[in-house]
Amino acid sequence: MIGFTMGLRNFFMRFSLVAFVVVFIISFAPYSFASDNPSGTDSLPGQQTPDNICLDVMRQALAEFATSCASSDPNSACYGFKTVAPSFADNTSLDTFSETSDQVELTTLADLLGSKFDKEAEDWGIALLKFQANLPASLSSDAARLVLLGDVRIENDVEPPDALLLPAEPLVTAAIQDADLLAGADAAADMVGSVEAGAELEIDGISPDGAWLRVYYEYVVWREYSKRATAWISREAVDADLDTSALPEIAPDSLTPWQHFYMITATNGSECAPAPPPLVYIQGPHQIEVDFRVNGADIRISSDVVLHLIAPRVMELIVLTGVARVYPETPDEIVVPAGYSTTICLTEDQDLGINRQIDDREVDSGCKWSAPVPMTLGQIDTLTALEQLPENVLIDNAWVPELSSPSGVGNVQSVFIFDNPNETLKGVTALCAQGQLPANTCAILGVQ
Repeated sequence: MIGFTMGLRNFFMRFSLVAFVVVFIISFAPYSFASDNPSGTDSLPGQQTPDNICLDVMRQALAEFATSCASSDPNSACYGFKTVAPSFADNTSLDTFSETSDQVELTTLADLLGSKFDKEAEDWGIALLKFQANLPASLSSDAARLVLLGDVRIENDVEPPDALLLPAEPLVTAAIQDADLLAGADAAADMVGSVEAGAELEIDGISPDGAWLRVYYEYVVWREYSKRATAWISREAVDADLDTSALPEIAPDSLTPWQHFYMITATNGSECAPAPPPLVYIQGPHQIEVDFRVNGADIRISSDVVLHLIAPRVMELIVLTGVARVYPETPDEIVVPAGYSTTICLTEDQDLGINRQIDDREVDSGCKWSAPVPMTLGQIDTLTALEQLPENVLIDNAWVPELSSPSGVGNVQSVFIFDNPNETLKGVTALCAQGQLPANTCAILGVQ
């Protein structure tokens, strides 16, 4: 919290200095310059500038968000700052989620609509969703975070009766014999590890046939970087008298609440430069793969990403740290490294989510994700405010890469600067070495 406060203070000091310089210049400009403004709205001594008003609202919103949602529960939505309007999949009262710090279970929530940044009304819709995705119960405290900022609507696409609900705590036992750990609940699945007799096991589910148990186990699966966090062990490897009756059945197509969702954002940016545009920010545990689907697009991240619409029918994915993969584990898989973005086109509005309204857009079947391109300075500038998201509602600090443009003559290459380049770039280093990423991409990432 101290780091958040100091970072926020430094952020606002920088913007306040810029605002001071602007006011100073305008105040001492010739009268003929001021007279070009017939509304007479130039700031007078003692008056706040529009930027300072925006900063005050932003400061208030983020501080209240930090206080309201610091202790939110797994598989819940938390009301971070006004105004956020819900609808529910059952008869839950709207008053249940009507002011900051209110929480509701994700299984009851059909959709959320945030308000745009409005400095006059001191309004900026902020909400936090902690969703489990494909992560095990052992990582409930590190469940994926989804932060809604501004004029954004998100809608659940997992019917509540069909949602996989993991236990609040895993069932802890010990293996009674040496056993292999497999990637799936099938004897033919790949072996990903093993345990010895007596090893502790944290179990959160059972296969539909009762022959396999899902356990918490982290293992590297991709480019010596990203990891899966679950594996399967034979039921015969644990005590036959172990009571597994409370464990949920987990099938290959099982989905936790909100693992699939729809999203629409405003496309006109924020009226206040310091605030980011309307967007969804998603963060998963460090280097652990999180699988979700948004607007019908399957995405796998081991990173922090931003999702928003840049046009009514164009969705953009921006990777801030780590790596994202679209079309994961298919011949069309595309790797999107940190500092890069990709876009895809969407359909007109349809009735697809669980609120039974014609207000959802999905990936157009005739459209593909674009080739990833590096973030622009404009994108970086508009997203820098994400670094001020309070750490106590996230898994780790949010970080936006910087773009360094060295001075010089000739063919000077701009390079991204990352907070922790060794970790952030570990996944793409092997791809660059193998020639599986364009040379220019590797150069911009600083990977030799």
